[in-house]
Amino acid sequence: MAAAKGTLASLPDPTWSPRAAVGVVVASANYPDDALVKSGFQISGLAEMPRGVQIFHAGTKFEPGRGLVTDGGRVVTSVALGDTVAEAREKALAGARQVRFQGAFFRTDIAEEAVG
Repeated sequence: MAAAKGTLASLPDPTWSPRAAVGVVVASANYPDDALVKSGFQISGLAEMPRGVQIFHAGTKFEPGRGLVTDGGRVVTSVALGDTVAEAREKALAGARQVRFQGAFFRTDIAEEAVG
């Protein structure tokens, strides 16, 4: 709200964590070709996220009687922090593995070069 009200200067300076963060997108089949991406697949596995994993929704929506379903190409992102990039990467990948819907896929090479 401070940005909308023009009062950002009244807020304390942001603080930064020294920890590493990695995010892994779980996408729909045929992404990034949006013309071929199908929606409406029920999503499961979000309640079983490993400790420390946060899920950010993108291409999701709630349908009464069905629950959470896909609604686009980039469905969710599994994000985790770690003391090292390798630790954050493993946690984020573990979270991505828990997300289930028809046609779900994610890249397994995210942050691989940073780990070495």
